[in-house]
Amino acid sequence: MDINLIKELGLDVLSTEEQKKAVLDIGRVIRQNIILRVMEILSEEEKDEFDTLLGEKADDEEAIINFLK
Repeated sequence: MDINLIKELGLDVLSTEEQKKAVLDIGRVIRQNIILRVMEILSEEEKDEFDTLLGEKADDEEAIINFLK
């Protein structure tokens, strides 16, 4: 399946820089929603560990993924 996300979302009318910003913003919203959903299912101890991880390594996608495995 070959889907052009930029075109499908109607972002193709924007400049390249605006497209990049929009995609990053969408990614941030998705990430925040995933984190909120994960927090709902973690135990209190796991929430504390995850919160610490996010505080120390918020930009370390690999560390976050490894924690969630």
